[in-house]
Amino acid sequence: MYERPGGKAVNVARVLGQLGVRTTVAGFVGGTTGRRIDAALTASGYETRWVWIDGETRRCVANPVGAGDAVVAALVDASLRGWSWPERLSHAAAATGAVVAAPVAGEIDAGVYGELRGRVRLKKIRRPWAQEGICC
Repeated sequence: MYERPGGKAVNVARVLGQLGVRTTVAGFVGGTTGRRIDAALTASGYETRWVWIDGETRRCVANPVGAGDAVVAALVDASLRGWSWPERLSHAAAATGAVVAAPVAGEIDAGVYGELRGRVRLKKIRRPWAQEGICC
């Protein structure tokens, strides 16, 4: 068992960082746990911007996969790169599979990502809402 900072902001920043996107982790922290989170992320090279609060940052014991966070991070990454929606979605699908395959929660297995990215292809996106004038 090991301890490492996590949560939505950190998990998304971690995946974006592995995809080459510079990020800043921000949030509310406090107490000894908050100082440990700040020290661990700073030592790992993350830029941080905290709102320091009275009290203690909560801790969770879990075995998260981070697949949902990988989808968010991959979609943000692909959007920043200006990729088309089929490219964005295949990137997100490959990143999700690579996070699930990684031996450490929240990490990306680069080999699995490369394999999946080469195999996942979206040819067409159905947008029924566009026909109804709702969007896009």
